Amino acid sequence: LWAEIRGEWPVLSTADSLLGLAAVLRIVLLLSAELRGEEATATPFLAEPVVLMFLAAAARASMLILSPKDVYHLDGPLGGNVNIAFEVAATLLLAHLALRTLRHGSACLAAVAAAVLLLLPVGLCNRLAIADTADAHLDALFSLSHLLELGAAVAFAVRTLLATGGGAFTALACFLLPLQQLLPAYFLLTAWGKPPLQEVPELVAAGRPFEVLQLAGLAQVGLYVVASAMRIAVTLEEKVADSYIAI
Repeated sequence: LWAEIRGEWPVLSTADSLLGLAAVLRIVLLLSAELRGEEATATPFLAEPVVLMFLAAAARASMLILSPKDVYHLDGPLGGNVNIAFEVAATLLLAHLALRTLRHGSACLAAVAAAVLLLLPVGLCNRLAIADTADAHLDALFSLSHLLELGAAVAFAVRTLLATGGGAFTALACFLLPLQQLLPAYFLLTAWGKPPLQEVPELVAAGRPFEVLQLAGLAQVGLYVVASAMRIAVTLEEKVADSYIAI
């Protein structure tokens, strides 16, 4: 089996490195948000999206910290303690960014709470069987992290639709977020030795986790692509309007 994996992923060593690379891209985006300060605050990235991303990152980091080394820990050059360090760093950065959402008031927190109440039972009822039965909470955290990322993608798309203006950070977010979420989506679709949307019965603990997680991953990519297209369209429209005003 290891020879087959190495043959299919000769550069990254294993498919797990897709998740590791996504964690690296996440850090790049978050560091940019921290460095840009108020400019990042005025973008669709903050408010509900960043809080849901924080909850997803907290679920991932908790899963890795609580799990044995042979369960949910990534292989490859971006796996192991390197991946844990990136996930913990992302959680801390997102926590700091999420604190800025307090200025958005109760409406933001209510929307996040509603999303969590909607996604939590879906995650609990659609779990893989990667961990031992005694550690079923790890499988639930894995599902919940991906579903919370879906909630963040929905929130980002909605805020992009309603937003006006933008800057360099908005452009960076619209470029990195689709790529960042494409990596775990591709992992979920290809890493199990089965065609997409087909169950692996021995890896199912509850519900239909393969279909749910794979469709959630694809939906995230689609939502971020749509949000990026909307941002490009708005930017072009603003440039055309400015040119008419200048004339």
